Amino acid sequence: VLAPRLASLEDKVVGIVSNGWQCMRVIAEQYSKSLTLKYKLRGVAVYETPATMAMAPDLVERIRRECDAVIVGIGN
Repeated sequence: VLAPRLASLEDKVVGIVSNGWQCMRVIAEQYSKSLTLKYKLRGVAVYETPATMAMAPDLVERIRRECDAVIVGIGN
């Protein structure tokens, strides 16, 4: 089931999940800058997870609590 779309990103926190690859770090940095310039966000949070395994359940829960929207990147 897909999450409902947000009406706006204003005053929201957008999370970016990176697998730690260098190219994804660059992409996450660029997304952070672009989102901050384009939208009136409350913030952007970047999370790193190992490229070789699924995200730990506690990290998934933390992201769910802290973010209103999330971009998950693979960067390879």
